[in-house]
Amino acid sequence: MKPVSILLMLSLLLGRALSAPSTQATPRASLSSAPRAQPVQASKKKQPGGTIYFNLRKYIDAVVAQDPGLISSRLALMSNAEEIKATRASYLPHLTAIADSGLVAGPQYLSLVAPTIRLENVRTVGAGVYEVAGASLTMPVFKDGTFLGINTPPAVNIKRAQGQILAAQTRLDQAEVIYQATYVFLRAISAAKQVELLRAELDLVEKQTAIIEEKAKYNLVTAEDLAAAENKLRDAKLRVNTGTTAAIDAFFRLAELVGIEDPRQVRIEIKYPTPAPLASFDGALLRMNVDHPAIAAQEGAVNEAKANLALRQIQLWPSGTV
Repeated sequence: MKPVSILLMLSLLLGRALSAPSTQATPRASLSSAPRAQPVQASKKKQPGGTIYFNLRKYIDAVVAQDPGLISSRLALMSNAEEIKATRASYLPHLTAIADSGLVAGPQYLSLVAPTIRLENVRTVGAGVYEVAGASLTMPVFKDGTFLGINTPPAVNIKRAQGQILAAQTRLDQAEVIYQATYVFLRAISAAKQVELLRAELDLVEKQTAIIEEKAKYNLVTAEDLAAAENKLRDAKLRVNTGTTAAIDAFFRLAELVGIEDPRQVRIEIKYPTPAPLASFDGALLRMNVDHPAIAAQEGAVNEAKANLALRQIQLWPSGTV
């Protein structure tokens, strides 16, 4: 056989081998080989909060803690306390440090500068450059009625009197908030009890109306009796709806004072609290005349006026500072 024919046969066989289907198994789709689906993030829904139980004492504490007016008053009291400290410190000796540099050369010197005690040390660093470092001590010998800051100046007494007035007003506001919280709490209890009674009355009227309607089938009652029973049932349903609306409004107000949006989360003890024993006449009179916030506010106003008068009188005298 010729070499050309042999090469032709080999090329034909090689072409058939390349065109034949491959015997290698085709990979099948499986859970492991298939592309995994990307997890879809679920939309976040606002889940309702848990149920909150209140008795009268816990409810009053929660209302007092969250009332915006009382929070503002407490912050004002804290600010007044800091103002008292700052005013008191302004009458005490204080030390001030200074540091400076310049381009004017000069000899080293030590100086005493009035009206404060200021010690300066000037050091020449190089040609035309110097550094200055020093400290000054200011001592108010006699200023606004205080001597060297030992005794309390009238300006501090003014701040203290203002704090006394603010504290008394805060107590009055807190008493008003407690009264309002107590009224809302008891109103919610009353509304819930009223709804229970109205529903019990409605059940009774429905039973009576059903009996009258059954008798009407056998002509045992007149048409007027049947109409009167239906009107009575209609009035009972109307009272239940009105009482339920009032109860819902009471619980909305109850939840609003403690910052809860959904009144269904609020649960209260449906019972009236045991009243505290009445104080004796002498004890009540003493509390009204001595411990009452209004009396404390008036005393604070008197103290503030006295301190203002003392400050103005002292300011007529000369003051001295070293």
